[in-house]
Amino acid sequence: MNVFLSTLKSEFLDLVFPVDCLLCREQPALHSHTPVCGTCLTQLTPTGSFDTCLRCAATVGPYTADETGCPLCRGVTYDFEEVVTLGRYQGLLAQTCVNAKKPRNHAIARLLTRMLFEKHRQRLRDWSADVIIPIPNHWWKRLRRENSAPIWIAHELGQLLKTPVRRRVVIQHKPSQDQHNIKDVLQRRRNVRHVYKAFPSKHIQDRTILIVDDIMTSGETLHHVAKLLKANGAHTVYAVAIARGQGKT
Repeated sequence: MNVFLSTLKSEFLDLVFPVDCLLCREQPALHSHTPVCGTCLTQLTPTGSFDTCLRCAATVGPYTADETGCPLCRGVTYDFEEVVTLGRYQGLLAQTCVNAKKPRNHAIARLLTRMLFEKHRQRLRDWSADVIIPIPNHWWKRLRRENSAPIWIAHELGQLLKTPVRRRVVIQHKPSQDQHNIKDVLQRRRNVRHVYKAFPSKHIQDRTILIVDDIMTSGETLHHVAKLLKANGAHTVYAVAIARGQGKT
């Protein structure tokens, strides 16, 4: 009965006091639990006849991806087993990911996380992660930017999956450029090499870890962090990112 009354109250408030779309601020949101309008929702989660690589989450043509990967990731070494994303880093999703990085925009990061969870709910649960670890920012970035999207994504996923979040197992002890601003693959590898450090911890020893970032471009950041975690005792590492950058966006 309490759940029924709570739902009834929420629907009544949505009717009397409609919430504006969190993204465009121009149209009313579908409801308070999904604070985005139908137009923005369609742009964020487009439907179409395309496949997604299970290994690197790239959007690919039909019949081009299998258990070995796709043309973008075959021959590339990843120390994480699989990765899921909400979609390709382009259009409104790209703009929304950028806005999620800005100060006090954690509500946007949480919204994108809930959408990703709804899209991959079963797969995320099947992974049975013991711990969630967000990709950390260097302390200088934290001083300049109040909002760290991976942290908010991790905490929202932690609530949805009922899985603990550990922020201090991995740190970024050297500054680096944002990966999505670097076009050359070799430069991306050099950019993240030796900038992260993982600490031995009972929270990762022989555990299944879910690492979280906002944008995956080449996968180098997720790969290096996964490699560090395995070197410090993690058994299996899976990855999540809100958007997958590939080619021109």
